[in-house]
Amino acid sequence: MTHIKISLAAAFVVGICAGPVAAQDSSCPRAGADAPLALHADWIMKGWERNEGDGKFVFAQKLNRYYDLENTKGVFYDNFAPGSTQLFDNSARYGANWEAL
Repeated sequence: MTHIKISLAAAFVVGICAGPVAAQDSSCPRAGADAPLALHADWIMKGWERNEGDGKFVFAQKLNRYYDLENTKGVFYDNFAPGSTQLFDNSARYGANWEAL
């Protein structure tokens, strides 16, 4: 009887844990444009990339997919940020900081 109780308890624990793990696994694409590697490449290589002759850099146009510019509260630290500070608490101010370059 003890063996059955232990088996049932183990099955119960596995069942409780398996649901969130399975749901979490399916929500993050492993390939394609929305996979983490592709998003990172797009954020760095297209969002921040600037070439000679490019038009004016407008943060909200190039990086709005990666920064919430409507609910701007947050912590944005960037040790490469130009100006007198590298720490911002507003995504719109953080973005505007880069536009003058």
